[in-house]
Amino acid sequence: MKTVFKQVRPMLTVACLLLVSGCASVNFATLGTLRDTDLSTVDPAVFRLVLDLPAGASFSAVGMTMQFIREGEVLVDEYFQLDVLTSGPELHALGLPRPEGSRTVLRVPRSKIAEVANFQRLYALESEQRRGAQATFGIDSRLDPDWVDEYCAGIPGDLEITSWILVDRQQGYMPLLKNSDIAKFIDSQSSSYCEANKSSDKQSLQI
Repeated sequence: MKTVFKQVRPMLTVACLLLVSGCASVNFATLGTLRDTDLSTVDPAVFRLVLDLPAGASFSAVGMTMQFIREGEVLVDEYFQLDVLTSGPELHALGLPRPEGSRTVLRVPRSKIAEVANFQRLYALESEQRRGAQATFGIDSRLDPDWVDEYCAGIPGDLEITSWILVDRQQGYMPLLKNSDIAKFIDSQSSSYCEANKSSDKQSLQI
């Protein structure tokens, strides 16, 4: 995802809007809150994205890309793996229902919090000064290919996702998606994730 500042909202808002685009199961109360929140100021140490997948599902990799270019100078050029938590207290945090399938919590690793905060600082500064800078921000998550093959071979139908987002500890977790077809994130023209998976060697979810 390439972002020109004159055309978009703050970076995490953009990510969330992309995540929910084209999906009928959006929680609109949460979406309204996100639109009214300057998420470029959200503490990256607090930010969490919680995903519930069918039983047995897991991610083989979840990476974050950040790039910031101003007047031809690359000020930020980062790609790193997010923390992928599949056990521990964060999976049962206050405000989250009991998981029905496989739950995963995504968070920025402690070693990269300063880099994300710097990206946010540059983004906020550009939003004020409008110097024509460009930014790239995205999350690329890949389901375990062996599990995908097993799922698609044995269980026909759609592969659904439910998710929550945390941007403020006092506010707590907010519902984002409920029982939404993953195929919409892969290929809007595909009727199911398994169908989309047949046409590509990448089992990836672009946020």
